[in-house]
Amino acid sequence: MQLRLQLGSGAEVSDILAGILFFLAVALCTPIGAAVGLLGCILGVLAGGIVGVAPEKLYAGLWGLRNEK
Repeated sequence: MQLRLQLGSGAEVSDILAGILFFLAVALCTPIGAAVGLLGCILGVLAGGIVGVAPEKLYAGLWGLRNEK
């Protein structure tokens, strides 16, 4: 099972290169903020995997912060 992390999802960044640039910009301004963001992404993906959410739904953001049911 391969899962990708979306570090720029708060800014609606869907391209991998743009996400990397977004992360590097955050890391440049605040390294601790970048580390916390990365840790949050990793923990969110792991938590979704533990409860059995399909990887496609995790990547699509269906179980994310702005989930509208």
